[in-house]
Amino acid sequence: MVKPLIIAMFFIPAVVFLGWVIMVAAGALRSEHRERLSPTTFNPNRAYVNWTPRDGWPRGPFLHYECTLCGGVVPSKSRSTQCQCGNVSADGERIGVKDVSKVRLFEERPENNPNPVPDL
Repeated sequence: MVKPLIIAMFFIPAVVFLGWVIMVAAGALRSEHRERLSPTTFNPNRAYVNWTPRDGWPRGPFLHYECTLCGGVVPSKSRSTQCQCGNVSADGERIGVKDVSKVRLFEERPENNPNPVPDL
């Protein structure tokens, strides 16, 4: 009677812990796989910024706005540019957006770029 109780005391927590580890690992792998399949989410050259339009429209040499409708990228510091569908546009003074919910801000990481643009 005592032997099965001792075995159950160690076996049941070990099985529960192992099941938990497997579930966590599977969820993490599934999440990473989903990010790698989505070109707008996983890109080693881009660091997406948690940003809302209420915070303003930041501008900088490495900041870019991405349109999730057409996938176009508009540099925040550009003279006159817009994405293919016209949702995001930028000129020397301001940034214009038709549908704010379809815009993402990212910072370009030139250190991860395998084909860097040479300095002129």
